[in-house]
Amino acid sequence: MHAGNGRRFFVLLGSMLLLILTHPAVAAEDKDEERKKEVAALVNGSPILEKDLERGFLMAKREYASMGKQMNDEKIKAAALENLINQELLYQASRKSGVEVSEEDLNTQFEGLKKRFASEEEFQKKLEEKGVSAKEIKSTMGKNLAIQRFVEEEFVNKIEVPEEELTAYYEEHPDFFKTPEQVKASHILIKCDPNAGDAERTEARKKIERVREKLDEGEDFADLAQDYSEGPSKDNGGALGYIQRGQTVKPFEEAAFALKPGETSDIVETKFGFHLIQVAEKKPAGMKSFEESKERIQQYLQRSKVSESVAAYLESLKKEADIVKYQPEPEKE
Repeated sequence: MHAGNGRRFFVLLGSMLLLILTHPAVAAEDKDEERKKEVAALVNGSPILEKDLERGFLMAKREYASMGKQMNDEKIKAAALENLINQELLYQASRKSGVEVSEEDLNTQFEGLKKRFASEEEFQKKLEEKGVSAKEIKSTMGKNLAIQRFVEEEFVNKIEVPEEELTAYYEEHPDFFKTPEQVKASHILIKCDPNAGDAERTEARKKIERVREKLDEGEDFADLAQDYSEGPSKDNGGALGYIQRGQTVKPFEEAAFALKPGETSDIVETKFGFHLIQVAEKKPAGMKSFEESKERIQQYLQRSKVSESVAAYLESLKKEADIVKYQPEPEKE
């Protein structure tokens, strides 16, 4: 498993609980014989249910779509099943190693999940809608916590990244640490639809001209933004924070980056309306120092090493495990 796949596995692991409550329910059968038909795989005798595979499949499909990756459903489902098998193998390993999850820890996490809902009633209603019980949610939480603690104890806490590796990564990947030119900008916006008629455009322009006159008379930009701006930043005195090229529409960007600190633009027209832009600071393009980047590099390399170690460990577990899949393997291209 590639390091990226390893990281994706832990994202999927952490997202499973919320998905149970947000995805449409998968109908559960009442009869034991029918339940047997819902088993997608057996891992050392422990079943992976079809309803859990369906949830994992839909979550993985959504993730691939968000990354712009094209993959057919058969392959996504196979990958989702492999992920569930990995989870089960790690959970079984955590049990063998003696990892324990206390009732107190479980209740703390469970209460944290409930706080995502407006009320106890809404939480219970969602459980009913999705056909899942609080007991099932807690069981999933317990497994996830056990796996996380096992991985931390057996891999994360034992893997260190030497200083020379950090330095080498910094020197070999200079593009990762470049910082673009930035300006700290504020603006006052008078909205005007790009398809507005002449009368509406004239009125909007008159409004921004009156604000410009007040600025010329010495009134404070932030105060005027609070009083007259029609943009969401008005409550912050029009402050937008630091922006870089490509984050705003072109006319706004060109005007903002042409200003010197302390300067205010002439009236700038964009598809949103008419703006007055003020720049407080400018940061030239540059590169973060090694010291500024060191912690980020350390975290990235450690995650990569952990993912690789866990992947190798899972492969060793699979060689010894009794795994039966009831899902057809996707056709090879």
